[in-house]
This record gives sequence, C-alpha cells and structure tokens, in this order.
Amino acid sequence: MPLKRMQQNSKSDTNQSSAAATATDTDNDSSSNVASRPRGRKCQHDDEVYVFMSDMKQSFDTLKNQQVKVLSSISDIQNQNGDIIKSMDFISKQYDEIKID
Repeated sequence: MPLKRMQQNSKSDTNQSSAAATATDTDNDSSSNVASRPRGRKCQHDDEVYVFMSDMKQSFDTLKNQQVKVLSSISDIQNQNGDIIKSMDFISKQYDEIKID
C-alpha cells in the first residue's frame, strides 16, 4: 500500500499560515472576552447618565429663561435711554433759544 505524501510547504508559507492562525486565535480570544462581560452594571450607569442629562437640561432651561428676562429688561432700558437722550436734546435746544433771546 503506497503512502501519499503531502507537498512540503516552503518556509514563507509556513510563517504566513502560522501568523494567520495566531491572529485568528487572538481575535477569537478578544471577542470571547468581550461577550462574557456582565451587563448589569452598565444599566445602572445608563440610569445615572440619564438622570444627570435630565438635570443638565433643566438647568439650561432655567438659565435660558433667566437670560430671556434679562435681555428684555436690557431692551427696555435701551429704549428708555433713547427717549431720555431725545428729551435732553429737546430741552437743550429750548434752553439755547431762551438764552439767545
């Protein structure tokens, strides 16, 4: 009964196949580690993040409302200052007319 021999691989083919096998083993190991992690703690962390984000949104809404009030007050003051300037100009012109007469 004759024995069948396999072709001998060259040294570079052997290195490539062993490197590929090592890379595959490494990928399998890392993926199995990731899949075996417990998920219970992450849910608690997500809840804390959600609560924190809700608090931040509420704080920003409060700040926004305060800023709107301040801006409307500033706008009113600017309008009043414009009216005061017009009144002062009018009074100054009248004073100059009286002084000339």
